[in-house]
Amino acid sequence: MVGKYRIGSVAYEVKHVPQLAEQHDLIGQIVYKDAVIKLEETLEGTRLKEVFIHEIMHGIFYEAGYAEQDEDLINRTAKVLYGMLRDNDFGFMLNGKEDEEV
Repeated sequence: MVGKYRIGSVAYEVKHVPQLAEQHDLIGQIVYKDAVIKLEETLEGTRLKEVFIHEIMHGIFYEAGYAEQDEDLINRTAKVLYGMLRDNDFGFMLNGKEDEEV
């Protein structure tokens, strides 16, 4: 999951951070000014993916102009987005031949 992920026009770097939970009482954090998403390094499996999508949702709302965000709204939309991404094949979204036909 480490690497860069584009949200709008900004490439956010994803990092696994040791002791994020112990030091900041967080298991995920997005730092907009540095374009960094931090994930607790001990997270694994489904929990890691859910937290990653949660932070992505913060980034989506921020890049859409919502500096102030409702955590409950982020939680709810992130759960639905995670399920949708998990349960469906979005390979058609990749740049490919079908894009040339449009």
